[in-house]
Amino acid sequence: MKSQATGSERLECACRMHRCMLCGARMAALAGPQLICEIRGLIQKRHFEPGEYLCLEGERRGLLHFLTEGMAKVTVTLPDGREQILRLALPGQPIGLETLEDETSPYAVQALTPVATCTIRVPEIREVLQSSPDLAVRVIRALNEELAHARVLVRDLGLMRAGERVASFLLSLLPAAGAGEGIPMPLSRAEIAEMLGLTPETVSRHMARLKRERVIREARGRLHLLDTARLRALAGLEGRRAGAH
Repeated sequence: MKSQATGSERLECACRMHRCMLCGARMAALAGPQLICEIRGLIQKRHFEPGEYLCLEGERRGLLHFLTEGMAKVTVTLPDGREQILRLALPGQPIGLETLEDETSPYAVQALTPVATCTIRVPEIREVLQSSPDLAVRVIRALNEELAHARVLVRDLGLMRAGERVASFLLSLLPAAGAGEGIPMPLSRAEIAEMLGLTPETVSRHMARLKRERVIREARGRLHLLDTARLRALAGLEGRRAGAH
């Protein structure tokens, strides 16, 4: 039985990151100083430890999260009780957009590493958007662009061959990369395979090949992408299908 979603809460005036819709750098293009200040005053900085839930499937929380640090997994429970990983949530990505219309979460989100978020309550952001139609249109457009990008990734993944899927997945982790620190990799080969629709053996084989070719390196639970240009080619993002089989 999953416990109630957790995470420490404390109200702060401003977001310190620059990769989500709520940061001042991006909001400056959407609103005036007074409205930006009002939105900042609604933001909660929250922190989650590995294993804690940002939200639970079916839970009515009414919160919109934007990851600023860390990595989380987005999952649903299958009819037979098994957990299916839908995707990873990375810095800059929103969680809970669906609650703008329906406060019931269609999925669970669990921190895989220490996670920090900028969080705003849905009723409060609704009030702000209702008071500024122009801002509402721009925010909705910006959020739709992020959703469209995610849909394209899902669609392309279904058309890719095994090597391309692995390379594309690794490239998708770039937002979680620290400067020279690599990317935390808390997922097993089996969990990666589940997300990509592959077998663990296939994922292991392609990862081993990428390491032999010095495209990636794994050390102490962290993944280093040494040659992103090569990964883009392997993923078919440079107009060719290099290395996929």
